[in-house]
Amino acid sequence: MDRYLDFEAEDFIDDPDFRDWVFRPSPGLDRFWREWLAAFPHKAPAVERARILLTAFRGEELPLSERQENTNIDRILDRMAGDEPRSNLRPLPVRRLLAAAAVVLVTGLAAALFLRTRRPIVPETARDTRTARAASLFREVVNSGLKTRLVSLSDGSSVLLRPGSRLHFAEKFTGRRREVYLTGEAFFEVARDASRPFFVHAGGLTARVVGTSFRIRSYAKDRDVLVSVKTGQVAVFPQTTGATAADNRPEGGLLLTPHRQATFDRGESRLRETRAETRQPSGFLIEEQPFMFRHTPLVEVFDSLEKAYGIDLVYEAETLENCTLTASLGDEPLPEKIRLICAGLELSYEMQDGQILISGQGCR
Repeated sequence: MDRYLDFEAEDFIDDPDFRDWVFRPSPGLDRFWREWLAAFPHKAPAVERARILLTAFRGEELPLSERQENTNIDRILDRMAGDEPRSNLRPLPVRRLLAAAAVVLVTGLAAALFLRTRRPIVPETARDTRTARAASLFREVVNSGLKTRLVSLSDGSSVLLRPGSRLHFAEKFTGRRREVYLTGEAFFEVARDASRPFFVHAGGLTARVVGTSFRIRSYAKDRDVLVSVKTGQVAVFPQTTGATAADNRPEGGLLLTPHRQATFDRGESRLRETRAETRQPSGFLIEEQPFMFRHTPLVEVFDSLEKAYGIDLVYEAETLENCTLTASLGDEPLPEKIRLICAGLELSYEMQDGQILISGQGCR
């Protein structure tokens, strides 16, 4: 157990036992890693970064062959090597050193070493270019502050990230799936796009939606992962089921409706459904806010948005004091809420440096 104490994220990625836990989890492996993280909680960030990167780069097809799996692992290690100066890197694993040495050998021997090491032989300049491109495709937001942080995704979805949590996602969603990876706790408002379902991967559990609002709690130290639905429907299932984008309710999963929640036992890979507990506050004011307004002064509407999302709306209160709003904004992501309000009242807005600037002529 102590051999992992000096490991960083790239070391976990290169460790076969760790990869078995991520790709082929079992009750025994889950119990080992849960107990290890409880004993050494300071290693949780490195473990979660390694797990998220492995899951992100593994791809959509399950299961992968050993060669495909190792190729993706090599891509991750190449990318991480580009995150810091070479002078700060630890010695490379033997498998990687053999591949580097193969560059100077004749073609036949190089091919043989390639089969042994499963690492493509490319010039450093090409590898650096590939690494830079891979690094630019993904973004990770870590909330190390004391307040909930708003994260806006490229598709217009909103994520409220709790302190001590992190979210890993593509800078721009492409393909048939929108996928993010969560460690910690977050509330999601997903932009509707029936052609591209939205997937959240968290602690061995996957949630699939098209457009809805829900909360997920998945801290590394916790045995359980919790999903609670505010609006719409959310399909949840263990990642080991290998469900596809077409699965609305995959085998072994649950389809949650508003005010229902699922609890996933990571140790036993078991899901159970209950009614959402309303007496215990989640820490998200947004879960208690229906966003239904009837002749409500606009200043009060903006105040409720500021409190729910923890953001600043900058506007001239005197100019807008006669404006009122009648609308049901429901589970629309924040950018869509602002767009609808401004369109109805002939206002303009701009998102700038974490603030939303609103201007207009006011109402008579």
